[in-house]
Amino acid sequence: TMFRAPAGAGLPSVATMLDDIPASLETIAAHLGIKPSTLRTYRAKGEAPRAVMLALFWETRWGRSAADTEAANAAQVYRGETKALQAHAGRLAGIVWRLEHELHQAQKSGHHGAANLPVWRVG
Repeated sequence: TMFRAPAGAGLPSVATMLDDIPASLETIAAHLGIKPSTLRTYRAKGEAPRAVMLALFWETRWGRSAADTEAANAAQVYRGETKALQAHAGRLAGIVWRLEHELHQAQKSGHHGAANLPVWRVG
């Protein structure tokens, strides 16, 4: 999916997330750009605006784990793509070497055909 954040039902409660973040309510409120009293109200009510819930989520162990997992998975995909491209580049380098070698041999023998003749030879 294009969204990485969990749906509303997949978020821990505001109190659970606040308890998971190793910082004071004042520090968390300052990070969110709200007053500590507003954060206390959210905790007491057991609900907060979705934007606050998402901001809190990414600071918890669950949010960090989700981000780390996605980064590790992406790295594994890119590693595989890199290996495939390196193998392809190696094959292409071999073809270029062979063509250059055949061209050099043709030039030594006085044959001056087309440079791509070894590739397009028929028969």
